[in-house]
Amino acid sequence: MPKQSAFSVAGLYREGNRFRIDIRYRDPSGMPARYRQWLPRGTEERAAVARAMYLQGALPSGEFNPNAVEPLTLRKAVDEYLASQEAEGLAIRKARAGHLRSLLAWAETAPVLAKMGRAGVHLEKFTTLHVEAYRRHLRTSGEGRDGACAPSTVNRHVATIKHFARWASRMDHASREWAARIREDVELYSEADRVRTRHATAAELGRVLDGLANLDKRSEWLRPIVEFALGTGARIGEIAGLTWRHVNIERGEATFVRTKTKRNRTVKLGGPLLESIVDLASRGSEPDAFVFHVPERVTSTKRPRAARDKRRDTVSRAWARFAGALGLEDFHAHDLRHTAATRALRAGAGLAHIQKQLGHTSIRTTQRYAHVEVEDLAMIADAIAVRAPSAGRVELPADPGGQPMPQHNFRAAARTPKTYRRRPDSNRCMKVLQTFA
Repeated sequence: MPKQSAFSVAGLYREGNRFRIDIRYRDPSGMPARYRQWLPRGTEERAAVARAMYLQGALPSGEFNPNAVEPLTLRKAVDEYLASQEAEGLAIRKARAGHLRSLLAWAETAPVLAKMGRAGVHLEKFTTLHVEAYRRHLRTSGEGRDGACAPSTVNRHVATIKHFARWASRMDHASREWAARIREDVELYSEADRVRTRHATAAELGRVLDGLANLDKRSEWLRPIVEFALGTGARIGEIAGLTWRHVNIERGEATFVRTKTKRNRTVKLGGPLLESIVDLASRGSEPDAFVFHVPERVTSTKRPRAARDKRRDTVSRAWARFAGALGLEDFHAHDLRHTAATRALRAGAGLAHIQKQLGHTSIRTTQRYAHVEVEDLAMIADAIAVRAPSAGRVELPADPGGQPMPQHNFRAAARTPKTYRRRPDSNRCMKVLQTFA
């Protein structure tokens, strides 16, 4: 028996911030029937009541036939999903909208959907085969920096598709079996595929420092930023957004308040780095002023962007030109953070200290920066290598009790034949038992 409706019209229910219609009726042939529908998120109460009242009369009369409803297409389902996300106001809604708009754009040109209506394909006919094809498209010729998207970016696109499938199932737009196949059969890239281990070798770091010392006056502003990145392991966006309000010169500390993990993080400033900060403070240190000077760059984007994001992009482009001039291949500005972590590890810092310095919430993330190079293996090999004498006997050191440790002739031991214990003879055992009987 269905719950009693809390509204003036029967069959309308509210669950959280959504409305649900559940109407039992008799169709024109007199057979009992039931119609259920979830209304989109953000639907006003007045519109929900009007929809329920219409269905109360249209269902028994046959004016509205649920079985004759036009099947929901991928494009319509995406539009409804994005409208619900916008109504919820989640911070991730913009990223999800970008992911699904990219999916629709691919669907309009994908050969695999050419005979199925492109983005107008019926929702449940959009299967794991198509998701895998879209996944390969992103990985090979997507919209990344070099054409192809990174594995982590592809994972975010796939995660949005899985969330969309779950939403469609909950809204009765698709079956649970279809959503389960999309969510369970499409795999994400593994950790090994997503990890990027690029960092500067000793020779490359030397070239970077020499290049910073020889910068022209127009590019001199990049030098303290690179030094700060190498000295703290901070992200470029954190450095670009650092203000004097969050720098304590007396204690030699800098605090990042807008981090990727949404947590404040305080780092210590080493001696040479602190001297550089003091030199910058002597030129002006208003509390709300940025610590590092970054030239203003006129952008052609139509959407307003935060000053910090613009400064971060300017630094990244300047570093790309600088690294290209030095001949550093595949070395991005973020790789300065990898380099700082690797140098700290080789200097003897533990992973727990590096985790706190970099602001990782999981130690597994920090372990990605614990690179092992051939030079490190060579040092380990020299430290643990041993060799037994070629001939003769060796005087072994005395044990802690003062007695010489026993000698052992390994060659003689190798010639000694092995002896085995015989199994007890059952007849002999019976004779022994009869003796004691």
